[in-house]
Amino acid sequence: MDITAAQLVDEELKHLLKSNLTSLTLKQQYFFFEDITLTCDVSTNVSRPFIPKDYRKIVFQHLHGLSHPGIAAFTKLATQCFVWPNIRPDIKARINSCHPCQKIQDP
Repeated sequence: MDITAAQLVDEELKHLLKSNLTSLTLKQQYFFFEDITLTCDVSTNVSRPFIPKDYRKIVFQHLHGLSHPGIAAFTKLATQCFVWPNIRPDIKARINSCHPCQKIQDP
């Protein structure tokens, strides 16, 4: 299953699309070079794809695997590119459980 298909069955996304309880502006965006349509937040100048629950760990691992930048830098990087509910606490929890990050943050 890919992110496009996962978005179609993601309960969080369905709930967000039906409710007005979010500051996100969720719209379908077509990406020509990939020939896919994704639900994205378009409230900023960048279309940020909504990442379904099943893909969040994968996205985190791909971004985090590049380096171990710490909570603030990683949160900035991830939130500039993607959206999902509770993204900031989710990132903090994942970084706090990363052994190399803990070694870097030690004085």
